[in-house]
Amino acid sequence: MDLPRRFILLFFMVCCSPTVTAAQDPLETPLGQELLTLLTNEISGQMAFNNLVKLAGAPWVRDPAEFTSTFYETQQLYDLVQSYGIETVRLEKYDRDGTFTYPRTRGP
Repeated sequence: MDLPRRFILLFFMVCCSPTVTAAQDPLETPLGQELLTLLTNEISGQMAFNNLVKLAGAPWVRDPAEFTSTFYETQQLYDLVQSYGIETVRLEKYDRDGTFTYPRTRGP
């Protein structure tokens, strides 16, 4: 019997033979599904990527209200840290004159 025929015969024997597979239960863990999903997303980097896109995904012109209160990115990071259960986070605010200038772009 030549090699290709042996390979084909072996292939069909493996594929067509009845197999006995034991049904396996998922590993037992004291962690809840919500926490396992959170860890999976964090380990894969998906949450980090989503946060990066949210904070630096594209440039935009700021809402004028941001100049008198808290910048968008600052508030997002504050909310994110609180969502992780860290209660000691706080925003530091300092007195300022309230004037900002954007860097000039090309043109007049």
